[in-house]
Amino acid sequence: MLPIEEDGREQTKLEGKTGIYRASAINAPSVRMEPDAMALFPKCSFQVLVPNGRIVAGQRLEAVLVVTAPQPIPRAEGIDLLFQSVAWASYGKSSASKVMFEAPLELELEKGVPFAAGEHRYPFAVDVPAWLPPEVNGGTFGIRHTIDARLDVDWAVDPKAAYIWPRVDMPPRSAVRQPLTIRSHPGFFKDVVVEVTLSSATVAIGEEIRGQIALRSGHTVGFDAIDLALTSNATIAIGMHDRRATPLSRVRVPSAALRAGETLSFTFPSAPYLSPTYKTSFIDHDVSIVVSIPNPWIVPSFEVPIEVLPAGSIVQGSLSTSLLGGDRVRRIAMAMATDTGLVAGTRAPVLVHGDVGAVKVSMIDAPRQGRLGIDVDLTFSDLELGIVLRQRGVIEGLVGSPTSPFLPPPLWDRHLSFDPNDARPKIPDASLAPFFAAAFGGPIEEIRLSDHHLAFHVSMIDDGPQRMTLVAREVCAQAKRIGDAIRALPFPESLAEARPAWQATAEEQNAILIPSTPAINGIVLRAQILGGAERMIIVNLRTIWKSETPSLQAVLDLRNAPLPEASHSELEGESDNAWLTAVRAIFPEAHATGMGEVVVLSQAKWPTDPRALLPTLETFFGWILEARGERRVDAPYR
Repeated sequence: MLPIEEDGREQTKLEGKTGIYRASAINAPSVRMEPDAMALFPKCSFQVLVPNGRIVAGQRLEAVLVVTAPQPIPRAEGIDLLFQSVAWASYGKSSASKVMFEAPLELELEKGVPFAAGEHRYPFAVDVPAWLPPEVNGGTFGIRHTIDARLDVDWAVDPKAAYIWPRVDMPPRSAVRQPLTIRSHPGFFKDVVVEVTLSSATVAIGEEIRGQIALRSGHTVGFDAIDLALTSNATIAIGMHDRRATPLSRVRVPSAALRAGETLSFTFPSAPYLSPTYKTSFIDHDVSIVVSIPNPWIVPSFEVPIEVLPAGSIVQGSLSTSLLGGDRVRRIAMAMATDTGLVAGTRAPVLVHGDVGAVKVSMIDAPRQGRLGIDVDLTFSDLELGIVLRQRGVIEGLVGSPTSPFLPPPLWDRHLSFDPNDARPKIPDASLAPFFAAAFGGPIEEIRLSDHHLAFHVSMIDDGPQRMTLVAREVCAQAKRIGDAIRALPFPESLAEARPAWQATAEEQNAILIPSTPAINGIVLRAQILGGAERMIIVNLRTIWKSETPSLQAVLDLRNAPLPEASHSELEGESDNAWLTAVRAIFPEAHATGMGEVVVLSQAKWPTDPRALLPTLETFFGWILEARGERRVDAPYR
């Protein structure tokens, strides 16, 4: 639990302990008076007896005025009583004040009858409006309630009551607890996003205020701490509508705990001196927790509003809090994964990832400048079109280069070009249009596009599970459209007759066909070896266009069965190994890269049916296992 730091100032308590409010009469200097002088300077005292010692707004006040005279007062004609509420505020040398409510009462005394010595009781009633707030003294502003009393004496100085200060309370109310989650606004502090939740945004005076705080982003941004200040705010409607804040207590949250991804709890103890929330159009009052980052220059902050009900109010419901920070992200990721069939990320900031047909999808939690967002990455097999999407240059703008027909209007400031850097036949624009329509058919904020990758950013107003799962669905739908558009690309015209065989090979091997190259990616060869382990290599077949007559290249992923370094020279040089001799008859060139984890077999005659190459690839797989000193279970003994 985080410690509370109380401000070192005396709090003004608005609670009275007695129902009797007294005031002395003000009329003359304290000098000894003769009986004739007493007739000119009569004396008396005033008391107001209030039931339960308080006045409740919205209820009828039935009180008693008690006037006590030490001596008879001749010529007393009546009693004037005034209940008045005044709002005031100071602005340096000037000030503003306005009467909020007043109720004048007059009581006539029997004419010709002297006001006798002793105690006199006069019941009176006032209908107090329900909106009347309690007394406030903020130093430079305030609300005061007074009851003035005056004994009207003919041809004498009227005895008056110095201000009688009654206690006014707002009536209790009933409400339901509602948890509240607030996120820092965009631009709060660099790339920091802070989330704060309250177990209830509605509390009664005397209750604790409980909540939690966590970082959503900005774990690497440098700052020392985050301050939470319970603050009383007064809006001076009778003046310049300025808002005057008075911090009441403070919690300091160390940044180290937040950067570790923890959700920290905090509690503000009950504050009986806190005024309830009210709006009067004279001085309005609200309460908030001000969240700020201490800074030598500008102190960024945002507020978490709290509705404070009068003392005695009943707030129903149990206390609860919402998930924040990493816990919230994990819950959102699970909802997205359940809805779309993708896999929830196990490490932040990945939300979900997985395959949608031939397209790999990754969605990453990525707030930018304090605004929530998602980075989307769609990865697919290399189209080998030489796609370049970039900002239009100055020269292109000067010469007025035409806009690509594939770009939607929001991207007309971009330049799209194709540079395959080989002799492959050009694909007609009409055949490419469906692919670019799918690529640009989703969000295009911060978009990047290449031959094998589409990335964009999605800004979010909120990250509710429904909204996030909707975005995930839309991304998966876009990935499917892209995969369909890739499969629909045409074969090069000179190789069109081979398309059925290439298509059949891809389907039989559960691999991916890229018609425009053409290429087949993801052919998997497996072998069971002695001891029960399984070895696997992944083969990608690519068409190489160094001239109008293409050749074939096989790129083998050997990460599951790397080729020993000692065998590299045998692969790339002369060898009398029967398996390598058979492979070189089809692929004259071979070399290993990446510590033996990738082998490239090249210069094969381009096949109209790639299934004819599969035995050769199996033969090469056998040589790899032999070079590793491993034996296939189904291989003959020799």
